[in-house]
Order: sequence, then structure tokens, then C-alpha cells
Amino acid sequence: MEKIIQIANGRYSFGKTYALLTLAEMQVDDPDAMRAYIECLQSNDGFVRDSASQALGMIGTKARPAKLALAEAITKYPDERTALFAVEALEHIGDADPDVLDALNFAHSKNGDSFARAEAGKALKAINKKQGP
Repeated sequence: MEKIIQIANGRYSFGKTYALLTLAEMQVDDPDAMRAYIECLQSNDGFVRDSASQALGMIGTKARPAKLALAEAITKYPDERTALFAVEALEHIGDADPDVLDALNFAHSKNGDSFARAEAGKALKAINKKQGP
């Protein structure tokens, strides 16, 4: 696992994307892996950001430590698949943190990615339903 985390933190985008998704498939959520997921969400490379947000969605509620980074990715990259995968990850996390709700509302109401907009609507309904009246 250490070697996979090293690759996720490496300099090659192709290696990073595969390492991130491999860690997620293994359901790895230790602090070193979480740092790698979050750092890759902030990458200049869109494919790396996509993989990081998709990987966080794959680990579900274990991705809770990355919720604010996911929320930031939605508002920073609204027209990219990163936003869609980040919305899906936040839906899986199911946290009603105000920053998370703000990002989901942003995705739901803006002219960004139409798939992210539709998914954000579903995520908001699911989170609100979970919270109850």
C-alpha cells in the first residue's frame, strides 16, 4: 500500500490516476491516502482531479475528512467532470455541513456541468431526507 500511495503522490499523472483508483478499490482511507486524495483534488491536471474525486466517491463515508476539499472542487471546477464526481462523493458521504450544502446548491443552480447539476439536486434531496424535519 505504501508504494501505491507514493505513486499517487508522484509526478506522473497517469500513475497518479491509477494509484488513486486502486487505493479506492482497496477502500484505503488511512491518513496518508487521505492526504494524497486531497492533494490530487487540487492538481493542475484535470484527469488527476477527476480520479481523486471519483476515488473519494468510491470510498463513501470514509471520505468524510475530504468533504471540504470536495466542496471546494465543485465551486472551483464547475464545468468539469471533477464537479460531477465531487457531487457524487458528497452524496455518498451524506454530511449536512453548511459548506457542503453551499457547494451542492452552487452546483445545482449554476450553469456548470449539467450532469453535476442534476446529481446535486439528488444529493441535496438525499441529505435533507436523511436529516429529517
